[in-house]
Order: sequence, then C-alpha cells, then structure tokens
Amino acid sequence: MSSELSMEGLEAHRDYIAGAMRERTNSAAAESLGILHSMAESWRAHVEATADIPVATNDDLRWADGLALGTPTRFGNVSAQMKQFLDSAGPLWMAGELPGRTATAFTSTGTLHGGAEATILSLYQTMFHWGSIMVAPGYTQPDVAGGGQAPYGVAHTAGSGLPDEAVLAAAKHQGFRLGTYTERLVTSA
Repeated sequence: MSSELSMEGLEAHRDYIAGAMRERTNSAAAESLGILHSMAESWRAHVEATADIPVATNDDLRWADGLALGTPTRFGNVSAQMKQFLDSAGPLWMAGELPGRTATAFTSTGTLHGGAEATILSLYQTMFHWGSIMVAPGYTQPDVAGGGQAPYGVAHTAGSGLPDEAVLAAAKHQGFRLGTYTERLVTSA
C-alpha cells in the first residue's frame, strides 16, 4: 500500500500529528510532504527548520492510494497555501485521475473553537469532488471522544502548546484507519 501524507509545514503542531498518523498507516511507503507556500515572516523559522520535507506536487497525488491532508485553520477554512495546492489539482480531477483514493483530514487552530471542524469539512468538500473515499475517525475508539476530538478528524489547539498524548493517540487511530481501509481497497482491486 502506498499512502501520502500531505501537510502544510508551517507549524510544528501538525508535524507531530502527521508523524503519529504516518506511524499507524503501517505503510513503508508513507511519506510526509510539505506544501509550497508564501508566508508571514513570523513563520519563516519553522519553514527553515522543516526544509528537509519534500514539497508535494500533483505527481504525488497520482501515486498515492491514500491521502491525509492537514492544514492550519484560517478563519474557519483551509489556509491559502493549501487551497492553492488543492486548486492546482484541477487538471488531474478533470482528467479523471483522482477518484478511488481513501482520504482523511486534520488541522490545528490558534484557539479553542477556532474553526477546526469547519476547516476539516472544507478539506473534505474538495476530496468529495475528487471522488475520494472518506475515512474519518468517527467515534470508533476511546482516544477520539476521550481525547476531546470530533468525529471528522484530529484537531489541535496550537495555543495550548504541542499536541499532548491524547491528541497524538487520536492521530494514530486516524492514521491506522486510513492505512487499514487503504490496504483493503488496494488489495481488493
């Protein structure tokens, strides 16, 4: 099974969540990719610290059987950089190259109730158009509900520091579900 973990590398919070998800996909081919972006000066230090993460391209959307997309919440929506990346996949969508992949989403926000669920649902709207098979965590494991998570995908409040064990456990569960259902889909084809 191959799975892609595509995230915008602006904040360490998503890096931790992405790593936890990748760990549980049980795929040696799982890869973290960044999103090329413009940024405020205040984010430059993190971007420089994560310069070793390859930047995702449309070619990565072609090879991946499963997608985990993460973005910071910007006013209850995906970041402009993630939106630009998603929009760049229009030609793949029009050519019918995107349907049939499993997909899930995650985010981080600056504040509690900062629009995390709306952001995840915004990511899902694009993936629905692509013909993705959504693999949300649901309330399928105690780490999701018990960790203060919603059934749509992992969300972390960045203002509270780095993700704690409860958030990372929920991310691992979400990654496990993505890996499990991606593998089932690939092996049944």
